[in-house]
Amino acid sequence: MTKQAPVGVWWSYALALALPGAAYLKGPELMAPVLTLGMILLTATVLWQADADTPPFVTLMGSLFGVLFIGWGLSHLVVLHGLEHGTMRTLLFCAVLWSGDIAAMYIGRLLGRHPMAPVISPGKTWEGALGGMLGSLVVVTVGAQLLSLPITVYQSLLFGCLISCAAQIGDLAESLFKRYIGVKDSSNLIPGHGGILDRLDSFFLAAPLAAYFFMSLDALTLR
Repeated sequence: MTKQAPVGVWWSYALALALPGAAYLKGPELMAPVLTLGMILLTATVLWQADADTPPFVTLMGSLFGVLFIGWGLSHLVVLHGLEHGTMRTLLFCAVLWSGDIAAMYIGRLLGRHPMAPVISPGKTWEGALGGMLGSLVVVTVGAQLLSLPITVYQSLLFGCLISCAAQIGDLAESLFKRYIGVKDSSNLIPGHGGILDRLDSFFLAAPLAAYFFMSLDALTLR
């Protein structure tokens, strides 16, 4: 007989899907209470279903990883898009992430000598990380001007630096989780690249940072 997934897993799926819906309807104002209520129900369910085979702490941490890292992180793309100049800001954000990833990959292969986190991800180097940041800074400076966004050069550089750091930390965090559960890729959906999560891992921490950066910028502009 096939063992069914614990109810807590389904709660985590539901909560991860509810957060983007809350972001679309009301933004962060609704996301916070939805997350709070969902976390209480999720924790209670995991504790209620605890058994000797799977420690409840492990189940809870796995569920929280999915909700906080994926659901909460990616829901901020909806928040970002809903801001003033949201489409252009989202486009700039994606361009900064993708350019950083590409630059980090090629510069890491060419010049990489010093591993950044050898236990978690042996292929990542400090040279690649710095190259990724450089690529992000170039693209954010040029892209902000091309998209006619109301942001100064200094603000653009700060945005690019913050997003590059958050993206690379998010990438390492997902690598740590995969190493913990003993898999190389999240799935085999994309041949040669892994799964969807392997392509989106840089978004998880960077998207909230991008949304709150521009929200703060708008608040300062209105003063």
